Amino acid sequence: MANGNNVQPVCTEKGALSGKDSNQSALIGAWKMVKFETGTGEELKEIPYTGQLIITDAGTLSAQASNPDKTVPDSAYTVNGYEALYGDIKIDDVAGRFILTVNSALASGLIGQKMERAFHLTGK
Repeated sequence: MANGNNVQPVCTEKGALSGKDSNQSALIGAWKMVKFETGTGEELKEIPYTGQLIITDAGTLSAQASNPDKTVPDSAYTVNGYEALYGDIKIDDVAGRFILTVNSALASGLIGQKMERAFHLTGK
């Protein structure tokens, strides 16, 4: 969960997995990660992660991501190049941000942390 994730939908219809209504966030659904960046502003660094995010209308997020370069040392988020976590999410569509409270994670040091992240959706 880097500071700026650009994601692409796994399903072609918005809300196909959640029975989404017009008052729900456009972020709800299953998403394939197509870009993973860390840092801020002009110091963003792209990391070649692939993964999936699932955001439910019940207010939860689960994420799985891996770095295909197995020579990269683990970070606070990864174990053997793999990241997996689950938690409660509050989404602010207007600001393009969400806050995740981590309830469970492969890297146990993340449990209990609040992570604020930016998002940008393009396309349908």
